[in-house]
Amino acid sequence: MYKRKARILFVDRHAPAAALAARLANELGADWLEGRHATPASAAGHMPWADLLVHFDPDLPARLATPPKTLRLKHWPLAADPAQPDTALAAELRERIRGMVGGMRMLARLSPEDDD
Repeated sequence: MYKRKARILFVDRHAPAAALAARLANELGADWLEGRHATPASAAGHMPWADLLVHFDPDLPARLATPPKTLRLKHWPLAADPAQPDTALAAELRERIRGMVGGMRMLARLSPEDDD
């Protein structure tokens, strides 16, 4: 079992997408995830906290400060418009976050460690 929640930093130039993703991570993955959001300009201050940085813009890594070696970056291409916080965007982000939580649950079941 994991000792603490995974810390996910959602970064995008469109604040609605990143904020919605962080909120959904905290709601849907409350036992597994802790989500925060940032813009590219403010991301550097959050990077030491995060385990994973999820971004929606494929060009974003080139504009970010150098991330810590322990931080993994992951691009989530979106079919929905990230600038519009509508039901299509929410549904797409909800599906991705549920997949992330499901993967963590599966790994926890396979883990030989105790819950201590």
